[in-house]
Amino acid sequence: MADSKFEKILENQSNQTPIRINEMLVTRIQERLDIGAKKYGDTLSLTDERNFLKEAVEEALDLNVYLTAFLIQIESALKNRPPNEISVDELVLIMDGLGKLILTEKDNRNKTKVQKAQLLMDRLTEYADAHFKSKQKL
Repeated sequence: MADSKFEKILENQSNQTPIRINEMLVTRIQERLDIGAKKYGDTLSLTDERNFLKEAVEEALDLNVYLTAFLIQIESALKNRPPNEISVDELVLIMDGLGKLILTEKDNRNKTKVQKAQLLMDRLTEYADAHFKSKQKL
């Protein structure tokens, strides 16, 4: 069950507008290289006497620890979420539907439905602003 929740999170991410991240990756790698240069006093060289394989294995083990801890945090947050709480993705779907309803009813000249939908959209926006800003952790 944990896998399906995690897969759903990844699926929701993949449904968002794609962002080109190559530059961000290069920047992060450069930041790590700069940290390493400060820590060891130089950049990596062919004559470096450190055991790169041993360090890589240690880093890979650390990576597993951190990724597993993060996964446990996600699972805990999902598990402890009240069953009637609306997620950000669910709220986006609701508001998207309301937006489409408003546009359709404007075309149909149904002012009552447009007003009711707009009021609900405003209430949901206030809810989202108050609720999700206080819960953002990432």
